[in-house]
Amino acid sequence: MFSEEFTNSVALPMTALFLATGSATPEVPAIMLERLCTSPLYAMWCPTDKNTLVGHRPPMIVFPNFFEFYETWRKDLVSRGVTVRLSTELTEVVLRNKHGVANFYREDLAVEKLDGVDQTSRLSFSVDNYRPMYYIKMYPEDKSKLEICSDATNYQCQLPENVPFEQHAFQTIYLNEIRENRIIRREWWHQPCHSYTHYLFVVAWMMFLQAKNHTRFAVASTLVNAHEVAVISGIAAAVDIGAEYPEDLENDGFAFLCFPLYYPLAYGMWYRRKYTKNLRQPTTKATKEGSSWASGLHSSVYKGPSVTMVERLTSGEEVNKSRSARNLAKGSVPGRSQS
Repeated sequence: MFSEEFTNSVALPMTALFLATGSATPEVPAIMLERLCTSPLYAMWCPTDKNTLVGHRPPMIVFPNFFEFYETWRKDLVSRGVTVRLSTELTEVVLRNKHGVANFYREDLAVEKLDGVDQTSRLSFSVDNYRPMYYIKMYPEDKSKLEICSDATNYQCQLPENVPFEQHAFQTIYLNEIRENRIIRREWWHQPCHSYTHYLFVVAWMMFLQAKNHTRFAVASTLVNAHEVAVISGIAAAVDIGAEYPEDLENDGFAFLCFPLYYPLAYGMWYRRKYTKNLRQPTTKATKEGSSWASGLHSSVYKGPSVTMVERLTSGEEVNKSRSARNLAKGSVPGRSQS
């Protein structure tokens, strides 16, 4: 059993950040957190750190500009006769006002040693390089109630590395207090919940809802609130309608490990191999490339497109396209970890 302090300070915030469950986080089964920390396939923080639980610089996949990616996809779908509707409903406008966020670094509160392990190098690195992507707001009267926010300037790799903190853009998913003149855009948002009721009364019955009235449900909430599930659910809907599962993905060990697990859960049918049946070898250049993307335990280490060892590569590409700017600050302000 987790202690109350560990639950409220570590377990619940970690779960809330990944699943965006907010104040419903206490209802999320503990197995979800276990999978996020230990599964080589689905974990965000795997392997865990024996001293800090979560590695502060975990390996990440950097995606290119998502607007360009999805807009290209949208135009292609429209050219094929598909109707794509975006921002078609606004049901409520939330008033936000008052104060923003202050971020600073205090050396007097830093922990130099943890369980006898010297943390000096990590702390020294953080003085100039600590750029948190996420924030959690807790209430002293009920620490299980969590409000989350992400620093989009630190989160989006296409933006400059050094930007004055006052110019950072934040995405808030809660009713916090923000000065009216600092709000860029409002969007209505529905908080997902991953309690046992979601899996007992929604996920378990999805296969019986699919294709009714010529409708397929392609959304992350058919299983778990993750971008990957949303993409897989869209592919599954296309396959169920009659499209072919891409040959390069069938040869991608990681992709093809996930899809055959999701498809029977959402549609009640097994996916039959086509291109890799009887261990057939890849037949096209794209397929041969796809077969080399997955490596490691259970094909859990991705080495395909978007993986690069060059820091800020995407940011440089956006600058060349005149969609971003170079550094807007020289570096961190003394006494604070960010510009």
